[in-house]
Amino acid sequence: MNAQNFLARDRELAAFHSNTFGATASRQFMIPRATWMTKGTLNASYDRMHFSYSDYRDLRVQVRTPGTEPLYAFDADVMQLFVSIWF
Repeated sequence: MNAQNFLARDRELAAFHSNTFGATASRQFMIPRATWMTKGTLNASYDRMHFSYSDYRDLRVQVRTPGTEPLYAFDADVMQLFVSIWF
């Protein structure tokens, strides 16, 4: 029996390391004509995430020798902008 028949590739189970750096800003505001509003805030945030896997190969890269593909890694930029209103 060939053990290769029972191998699986699941990135969600692979070991990885991640780093996240971010910044957030918030500004409080009032609208004088809106008497029903207690206060409001405008919020913005930005996060830069980096994920690198230590035992998961990137099979999208074609190489001559199987198993020598570079390790899989990706980056993500997350931006959020939202308004909160208290009443």
